[in-house]
Amino acid sequence: MAKPIPKKIIKAVLERDDSICQHCGRQGINIHHIVPAGMGSKRIHAIENLITLCLDCHSGAHSSEEMREWTYEWSRNRYGNAIDKLLALKWNGEK
Repeated sequence: MAKPIPKKIIKAVLERDDSICQHCGRQGINIHHIVPAGMGSKRIHAIENLITLCLDCHSGAHSSEEMREWTYEWSRNRYGNAIDKLLALKWNGEK
């Protein structure tokens, strides 16, 4: 079973994003992992891998390649290539 995001990190992400969906600007309470866990992989609870989204945008982040790419760019704009390093870890099969 996946470990939940620590409350301290949830609070930091919501504060960073002012509890606003970073995609559409509505109230957001969903914390989304930009680089998701694959089968058997651990979720990475790093702040550069987490974004506040509303329910609709969170759903889109899981179902739309365009939205997934948007979240990657959002992270790159804030944290440089940190997200690319996390993606490389995922695709290299590291846990």
